[in-house]
Amino acid sequence: MAAAELLEGRRATIHWDVLESFAEKFLNVDSVRQRVVKDGNRITCAGAMASFDLTRHIIQSHLGNSMVLDIDALMLRDDPFPALQITQSQPPSTPLQQALVVMQNNTERPLTLSQISQKIACAPQKNPRAPIQSSSGRKPRPNPSAYALKRCPTIGGKHLFNDR
Repeated sequence: MAAAELLEGRRATIHWDVLESFAEKFLNVDSVRQRVVKDGNRITCAGAMASFDLTRHIIQSHLGNSMVLDIDALMLRDDPFPALQITQSQPPSTPLQQALVVMQNNTERPLTLSQISQKIACAPQKNPRAPIQSSSGRKPRPNPSAYALKRCPTIGGKHLFNDR
């Protein structure tokens, strides 16, 4: 695309191994190190693995979130959505299964936790990372999850198990 001058004055990406030489050769292209770059009606990706992200982006823009989630499930598992394999004779029996069904049916317009709780007639749970309050007035005891979060490693300043 760059050789055909289709990327002139646009942002684009290419595999990291050749990004520097690409940037030197095509000076009128804003070369960036990202997996997928969309600039107007041009989309570029950084190699074979990033092409899956690019494909997902195109499918999502044309067919929506539900289709992308279905494709993710098919690509990553032999048995897509095993928790949702519920038949007429076997309705969802646990609150988790019920919540999964509600979320799957609302992927295009995701519901809040309160809305999901209302639909399955289950009270939303309190934050498991919040300290447990003592009824005796003593200092709250530490929550094991909070302790684990302090101890867990981080990548790029973010905890591995949450986005703090």
